[in-house]
Amino acid sequence: MINFNKFNVNILSVLISSIIFIIIIFSINFAMKTIETSKLISEENNIENSISEPDINDIKKWTLQIDSINLEANIKQMNEDIPDDEYIGHFKESNIIGNNVALIAYNYGKNNNYFANLKEIELGEKIVYTVNNKKRVYKVISNKIIEKSSLKNIIKVNNNYEQYLKLFTYIKDLDNKLRYICAKEIIDI
Repeated sequence: MINFNKFNVNILSVLISSIIFIIIIFSINFAMKTIETSKLISEENNIENSISEPDINDIKKWTLQIDSINLEANIKQMNEDIPDDEYIGHFKESNIIGNNVALIAYNYGKNNNYFANLKEIELGEKIVYTVNNKKRVYKVISNKIIEKSSLKNIIKVNNNYEQYLKLFTYIKDLDNKLRYICAKEIIDI
């Protein structure tokens, strides 16, 4: 059995207090670094968002190009959900550049039926989307028909880790259906 005298108890007490003090200092230091890192990440995200999302009034060139269907057309912000037949319409609920870009155009019955051949686009084909000097290349990952009632929900889907371009057009003789093409960004030029 160990016999503790007053000196041994004091030494043990100082040792335990020192260990607790060191643990507290390391914990505070770790917490401060975690808060600092969180602030840096938040600032980076804010900078990235401000750089990647231009003001609608500052856009000089806004185009969509799909070589496989010989399409190159200008894009314009829509005030309502009805596209102008002079442009491909951009849904204001979606991003201009980023992870959720949604566009719509006519494919029949108008002067400019930009999406007339959208049904011919195959998986893996490339789409070039340009805003001012920022050119983005996407690869088609789906081409399907959806219920018109699901349009708003699809536009709202906003994945922070993937960059998607969503194209929509009407389908002749099917009022409640839309063609929906989803493309994932592959290159940022």
